[in-house]
Parts: sequence; structure tokens; C-alpha cells
Amino acid sequence: MNEELKRKLDERLVKGEITTDEYKKILETITSNDSISSNTNNNETFANFQSKNFKNSNYEKGFLKKLRDGDYGLAKTYWLFGVGVSIIIGIIIQIIFAAMGRSGIVIAFIIILISIIYTAFFQLPGLWRAAKKYQGPKIWAILAQIVVIITAISIPVALIQWFYILANAGF
Repeated sequence: MNEELKRKLDERLVKGEITTDEYKKILETITSNDSISSNTNNNETFANFQSKNFKNSNYEKGFLKKLRDGDYGLAKTYWLFGVGVSIIIGIIIQIIFAAMGRSGIVIAFIIILISIIYTAFFQLPGLWRAAKKYQGPKIWAILAQIVVIITAISIPVALIQWFYILANAGF
């Protein structure tokens, strides 16, 4: 196999444009494909293979679909798209309360609702799927799945608390 072709394939895997399963399938097909010879342009063959067989690859998925499918990996899904997003939302809500006081409660609640939708429909399923795909120590995958379960249980509790807060604030 041409080293340049292998390097490009490796780059796509590292960038998250293809999954390990897609990588293996492409690699297997390319190495067993008789059409790749010293007389064939490998870049052209690789491009043709991609366009025919991987129309739905990670490269063509949108951010939320990649997140939901667990394509960003366990660490990134947990820390960046879970913890990081939660910290940013917390800071935004604190700023709203500092600037608007009690009147900012409705805006804060809307932000919380959006974050719950994001968490329930994208981040948690993505974290679960990333844990399933995780190739490292199993303990991290198990802990991530425990976090998914605990967070999923806490979502209705958080909503009840916010409805209670809104009711006591006179809304």
C-alpha cells in the first residue's frame, strides 16, 4: 500500500472524520483491492472509494449528530461537551441573576430548559455511546455510564426544582 495513502487515512482517523470501524474497512478494502497498482493514482482511488462507500461518514455529520453518536471520544464528550458546557451555562446563569436579579429567573429557566434538552438528547446518549466505543481501561467507560444514569435520573428532579422556584417567585 502506498504510504501517502495510509498517512491520509491515518489523518482522517485522528481528526475523527472516520471511526475505527470505517478505518479498518477502508484499509482492508484498499489493501485487498486489485485495482491499486503501481500504475494507478492512489489519491484518485482513495477519493473514489470515499465517495462511493462513505457518504454518511463522520466527516459529513453535523456537530450534534457526531456528539449523539459518540464520535468525539469519551474524554472529549465528558469533559468538553459535558463538564465544560455545564460550567459555561452555570456562569451565564450567575451573570443573568447578578445583572437582572429576580426578573432574570425566566431567562435562566429558558437556558436551563435548552441545556436539559441538549443533555438529554445529545450529550448523555453520546457519552453512553462513546463509553461503548472506548478502547482504554474499562473503568472509565463504566464510570461514564454510571454518570449517564445518575444524570438521567437527576433531570426530572432538576425540572421539579425549577418549577418550584418559578412558583415561589410568582410565575
